Amino acid sequence: MDDAKKRWLDIPESLREKIIQNVFCRSCLDETTIVDYEIEPSGKNDVILNGSCKKCGHPVRRYVENDF
Repeated sequence: MDDAKKRWLDIPESLREKIIQNVFCRSCLDETTIVDYEIEPSGKNDVILNGSCKKCGHPVRRYVENDF
């Protein structure tokens, strides 16, 4: 398992679900759910989710601070 995925899985599942469902889409100008995302490391413990808006398919990103 790569480091970024481990960091993501270190976050409690209930919180990961909230994060996935709370991403801003610049195309919809609204909150959306991120789908088909990939996880990349950022900084010491943080990750970035890169994926698509569930509503319109536009690319979206979510920076996740991992203080766990």
